[in-house]
Amino acid sequence: MQGKEKTMRLAGRIKMGYYPTPISVVDRIKSFVPVPESQPVDVFDPCCGEGLALKHLADGWDCQTYGIELDEHRAEQAKQNLDNALKCSYTQTRITNGCFSVLFLNPPYDEETFSNGMVTSSERKE
Repeated sequence: MQGKEKTMRLAGRIKMGYYPTPISVVDRIKSFVPVPESQPVDVFDPCCGEGLALKHLADGWDCQTYGIELDEHRAEQAKQNLDNALKCSYTQTRITNGCFSVLFLNPPYDEETFSNGMVTSSERKE
């Protein structure tokens, strides 16, 4: 890997792959999610970070928000932004089928720097 790309990838891994979804992207996603106005819904983000994206997504909806975050500091922030937040891995939870109406799942952003097995260029992987 080249110096800058190696540093960027290492920084991403140190942050545990934490790259929050930009609010502009959340707005775009929200425009595609039909939420019934006549009944409350439950909204879940299993990699919620600080909970800001899910909070923004659910703004104006009749809902309960649920999040899971691995990082202790971000989990504490999520507890302030969401109705329910846990500091753990989703693999440590038991989630009943059909209990959430909306799943918000931010992909793990990372950078790869390979081309035909050779380190030649940086490419974002999501």
